[in-house]
Amino acid sequence: MSIALLDKDTEMLIDSSDGTVLPSVLGNVLHVRYEELAKLSGLKSSSLRASPKAKSTQAKLRPIAQILLRASAMTGSIGLAVAWFEYQPIPGFGNKTPAETVADGYADAVLQHLSDMEEGVYA
Repeated sequence: MSIALLDKDTEMLIDSSDGTVLPSVLGNVLHVRYEELAKLSGLKSSSLRASPKAKSTQAKLRPIAQILLRASAMTGSIGLAVAWFEYQPIPGFGNKTPAETVADGYADAVLQHLSDMEEGVYA
C-alpha cells in the first residue's frame, strides 16, 4: 500500500509498507533528472541509481518527500507544492528557496518551517 499525493494523476511517492521513497517518482514529481535529484539530496548520482533503497539514500530522500507531501497538503496541489519548493524565497532562510535550503543540507529547517506555518507562525 502507498500514500498518494493529493493529485489523482500523481504517482505514488512513498511506499507505506516500508517507507521507501522511490527516486524515479520523486524525480518525476520535481521534474528533475537523477543528476539534479542527487545534487538536491546531497548524494552521488551513482549511489542514487545503484542503491535507491539503502538507508543512507533513503535518509536523504525521505525529508524531501515529506516536505512535498506536507506542502501539498497545505496548498491543495502537488503542482503548487513543487512551485513553492523550487521558487518561493523564504526570508528566514536568507531568501533562499526551500529547494536551495535542502541542497545546502538543511531539510530539517524546511520541515520546521512547515510546522511553524501549520501553527500560524511565518518567517
